[in-house]
Amino acid sequence: MILKVELENFMGCNETVDLGMRTVLKGHNGSHKTTILHAIAFALCGTDAWGNQAPVFMISNEMDKMKVIVQTEKSTIQRSLTRKKSSNLKIKINDVWTPINQTSMVQFIGPIEHILSVLNPKYFFTLSDQKKKTLITNIFPKEDRLKLLEEILGHPVRMVDSIDVQKRDPLRAANVFAERRRSLSHDAAKRDGKASIHKARIEEINSQLSNTVFRNKHDEEHLDLLLKRKAEYESNLKVYMAKNDFVKTVASEWDVKKKELEGKIQTLSEDLKIAEKDVHDASDKVHFEKLSAVGREGTVQKFRDELDTLLSTTPQGPTTQSLPSLDHCPTCSQPVSKRHRDRISEENSKVKDEYEKKLFEHSVKIGEARAKLDKVLEILTTEKTKQADAERYRSKCSINYSSIRSNLDAAKRDLEKETEKASTTPPVAPEKNFSQERIDELEKSMETRVPTNVRDGLLEDLHRHTLALDSLNRDYAGIDENIEYYFKLEEALKRIPEREMALLEKVMSFGDYKLDTEVSGMLTTLSGIPYTMMSSGQKMCAEVNLSIQINENIPRKITTIFIDDAELVDPEGVAELNRIIKSAHLQCIQTKVCEGKLRSEVKE
Repeated sequence: MILKVELENFMGCNETVDLGMRTVLKGHNGSHKTTILHAIAFALCGTDAWGNQAPVFMISNEMDKMKVIVQTEKSTIQRSLTRKKSSNLKIKINDVWTPINQTSMVQFIGPIEHILSVLNPKYFFTLSDQKKKTLITNIFPKEDRLKLLEEILGHPVRMVDSIDVQKRDPLRAANVFAERRRSLSHDAAKRDGKASIHKARIEEINSQLSNTVFRNKHDEEHLDLLLKRKAEYESNLKVYMAKNDFVKTVASEWDVKKKELEGKIQTLSEDLKIAEKDVHDASDKVHFEKLSAVGREGTVQKFRDELDTLLSTTPQGPTTQSLPSLDHCPTCSQPVSKRHRDRISEENSKVKDEYEKKLFEHSVKIGEARAKLDKVLEILTTEKTKQADAERYRSKCSINYSSIRSNLDAAKRDLEKETEKASTTPPVAPEKNFSQERIDELEKSMETRVPTNVRDGLLEDLHRHTLALDSLNRDYAGIDENIEYYFKLEEALKRIPEREMALLEKVMSFGDYKLDTEVSGMLTTLSGIPYTMMSSGQKMCAEVNLSIQINENIPRKITTIFIDDAELVDPEGVAELNRIIKSAHLQCIQTKVCEGKLRSEVKE
C-alpha cells in the first residue's frame, strides 16, 4: 500500500499527499488531483498514466528537473527526470538507498502495462485493439500450448520443433513449419525427379537384357584365345622370315667380305716385309753416315791444328829501332855520310825485301791450310746433311712400318669379327598352335549375337543406377513422413488460437461484464451493451471491474487502484465499486471535484 506521495516541480505541483486504504482527493478543477495518478505512474514505471515514456512535458515550467517520491509500507521509491531526459531511479529498503534501473524495477513490481492496467482503469481502453488483444492474451491464463498441440496431433511433438511452438505465436509457428514443409516438398520433388530417371533407366536396361541374345562367355573367351595365338603365330612367322633372310644375306656378304679382308691382309703382309727391309736399309745407311762423319771430324781437327800452328809461327818483320839509322851512327852517334847513308839504305831495303818474302810465303801456307780446312768442313757439312736425311728417311720408314702393322692388325680383327658374325645360328620356324577352322566356326556362330561386354556394360549401368536409387532413398529417408508431420503440425497450430480463445472465454466473463474481441472496446455487458455505448458511470464501473479482473490474473499483484472523477458514478454504483475493491483488498484512491485546494481525506 502507498502511504505517501511527494511531488517536486511535477506538472507545476510541489505537494506531499498522505494516502490510506481508501483516500478521496478533493479540490477544484486544476488542483492537481489527477497529477497524483501521473506521479505514482512516473515513480513506478517512468511514464505518465497513459504509458508515455520520459514525459519531460510534466516538468514544471521554468524548471529543469522534477522528482517524485512514493513511500510504501516496505520501501520508498524515488525517481527524477531532467529536460535532457536524464533519469535517476533508486529505492530504499531497510533505510538503505540502492540505485536501480527500470529492468530491475520490472522484476521487482512487474511489467509496465500490468501496473498501468490496474492502477489506471482507463489505460486499457486507450490502447489499440491489437495491443488490447496482446495484453489480454499475455495476462489471462493459457493452456499449455505444447500439450494442447500434442492433443490435437495425437502424438508427441519433436523436441527440436517444441522450441518454436513454445517461443512463437501459433500462426507464426505455423508459417515456420509451412516453410519447412514447402522446402521438404521441393526436396521430395527433386528426389522424385531423379528417382524417376533412374527407374526409367533400370526398366530400359532390364528390357534390353531380357530381349537381347548375347554370346556364350566360354566360346567368346576361347575365340579370343585362338585369335591371340593366331596373331602371335603370324608375328613370330614374320620375325622368323626376317631373321632367315638376314642370315642368308649375312652368309653371302661374308664370302665377299672374307675374300676382301684376306686379300687385304696378304697385301699388308707383303707391304710390311718391304717396309721392314726399308727400315733395316735406312738404319745401315744412318750408321754408315755416322762413321763417315766421325772420320771427317778427325780430319777437320787435324787441319785446324795445322792452321793454328801456322798462325802462331807468323814471321816477325824488322822494326824502326832494329834497322840502322840513316842520319846518325848507332855506335858513335856521329852524323852519317852520304856514302854510308846509301849503303845503310840498301842494306835496310834488302832486310825488308827478305822479310816481305818470308811473310808472303807464310801467308800462302796459311791460305792453303784454310782452303784445306774449308774443304774438309764443307765435306763434313755435306755428310751431316746426308746423315740427317738418312735419319729422316729411317723415321719415315719406321712410321710407314708402324702404319702397315696397325692396318694389318685391324684387318685381322675385322676378319675375326666378321667370322663371328658369319657364325649366326639359323632361326627356328614357329609352331602353329591354333585351328583356323575352329576360328571360322566360332566367328560364324557369333555373327548374329551381341558381345558379352555389352551385357557387362548394361549390368554395370544397372548396378550404378540401382546404387544411385538406393542412395537417393537413404539421403531422403523419412522426408515423406516429415512432410506429413509438418502438414499436420501446421494445421494443428492454426487451430490453437481457436482453442485458446475458447479457454479465454471462460475467464473473460467477470461480474456483469465480459471481454469480446469482436466488438469495439472489447468489453460488453452480459446483456450485450458494448463499452462504447455505455454512460460515463457505466464505463467507470466496467473499467474498474476489468482492472480488478486483470489484477487477479497477473503474477505480481498491484495493491492500488486510482479512480478519477468518481462523482460520475451514481451512489449505487459507488457502493458496488467500493464493495468490489474491498473484496479485492485493493487500496483505492478516488478524486472528486469540489471547492478549494487539493486535499486528501483518508476514510479507512
